[in-house]
Order: sequence, then C-alpha cells, then structure tokens
Amino acid sequence: MGSMTTTTKKRLTLFLNPSVIKHSRATAIVEGITLTQLVEKALTEYLPEEIVLKKSGESKISKKAKATK
Repeated sequence: MGSMTTTTKKRLTLFLNPSVIKHSRATAIVEGITLTQLVEKALTEYLPEEIVLKKSGESKISKKAKATK
C-alpha cells in the first residue's frame, strides 16, 4: 500500500452512521479482511499521494495515478 505502510498501528476512534458500519463490516467479511484493513485500504485509495501545507493558508495536493492491481 505504498509509503503509508508501517509496522506500528495507532488506535483511532470514529463516529460513523450505523448503516455505514454495517455495510463496512459486511464488505470486510465478503473480502476476507479485517475491518481495519478495509478502512485502511479505502483511505489509502482515497487520499492524495502527498499534501503540502503552507503557512499562508494555501495547500498543495498532489495525487499521482495509482497502479492497478
């Protein structure tokens, strides 16, 4: 999963719509992965490759094309 892969995981608490949680859990089961893996996969595919925040309030987002599997 690219440069975001790490061996150390951190706990994160989120508040989500119950229907999103139900759908996510079912999808993870169907794909044979954990809910954590599903969320990490979805975020990695959604997030830009790089984001640079500048003091002036402007930001630069760089989204490179991802290789298809």
